[in-house]
Amino acid sequence: MEKLYNSLPQGLRRYVHIVFSLSDAGSLKVTLRKTGKQELCQVLAFDECFSVGPICNLETAAGQQNRLLWLMEFDEHARYGQHLNREHQLDHMIKAVRSIPAKQTVVIWCADNAHDQTGLRFVLHLLREREQPVHIVNVTELFHAAGFQKNDEPAPYFRALINREHFQDIVQKYYSGIPLDPERRRMYESQWLMLSEENHLLRLWEEGTVKGRKEDALDELIIRSVIELEHEQDENGYIKAGSVVVKVFETSRQFVRDTFISYRIWMLINQGMLKFSGLPFALHQFSVKWGRRKLSSPREDLLLPDKLNSLFMELEVIKQTYAGLSADSLDKNEWIEEVIYSIMEMFDGYRSLNFEADIIDKNTGESITENIQLHDKYRDYIEARNHSI
Repeated sequence: MEKLYNSLPQGLRRYVHIVFSLSDAGSLKVTLRKTGKQELCQVLAFDECFSVGPICNLETAAGQQNRLLWLMEFDEHARYGQHLNREHQLDHMIKAVRSIPAKQTVVIWCADNAHDQTGLRFVLHLLREREQPVHIVNVTELFHAAGFQKNDEPAPYFRALINREHFQDIVQKYYSGIPLDPERRRMYESQWLMLSEENHLLRLWEEGTVKGRKEDALDELIIRSVIELEHEQDENGYIKAGSVVVKVFETSRQFVRDTFISYRIWMLINQGMLKFSGLPFALHQFSVKWGRRKLSSPREDLLLPDKLNSLFMELEVIKQTYAGLSADSLDKNEWIEEVIYSIMEMFDGYRSLNFEADIIDKNTGESITENIQLHDKYRDYIEARNHSI
């Protein structure tokens, strides 16, 4: 398929499509062929996961080396993949993007996840001197706009969640992309500079944008997933690591590689938060269990109403997560602030409560959380207080 695209006369290729995975590239090429558009289009694909790892100075050799060294610590794909598919590696792709002729229309494909959206901002940064408009195809937005989304299901947060028929319909209608508003384009370019400067090791899609987070931001969810998969325990109380990873993806709806979740599982094992059994190589070869207490059914006399039980389980997960941190990882005030922040997130609906929580003034009936995010307001309050000291 690659040879077919490379053999087409350059003059026929009016569009250069940019995607952020080899899987997305393959699906797009097949669908372009089915819709009769392949002779008009070239497809460039990054082989990266932009939601994890350092991204500072990523357009430079030093920045790419720094990112690769970090990824190689835990990601087998990074260790061996750098020698494969060289044309899809960062250095080659940066050159390819920058050398796109002015007469060709750039079409960037993405979905609503931190990987695609960080990649989108990076490519726009690379194209910041390009005067011609850049076109976008956001498959999450178009899937929703086309009415494909059922009332009881969330919108697909990455391309592979869209079935072939619906994806073919999107490609047929939007293969030429939708021009990106110049103001929004500049905003995305600025956001790349901000993300690059912050240089977090994890980026998540939250509240409609990319937010940098500490690399342990999903640890609580990993622990909660182990607890909630109690019914899949073997006779020794262990749960397959692969099942935990799937549960994390299903609950978080975040796009990170399974190797990153596996890496965080091993960090929790090293901290004594989890125990493991099996061979520490691949996800299908080992199992884990909660390291601090046995997962067991509550006594009948301790059974609580469903909503109250959900609340207490969330608070227990928060408590156990921060109880497992080493003494030097946070100072006392930071530790307490992180616990409070996690509780605020719970009220804002970012955890796994089975109901919507609120804080009500009993005298007036007024909700103090209406139209705000408590966890963000709390973080703003702490930062403002620290600046005033």
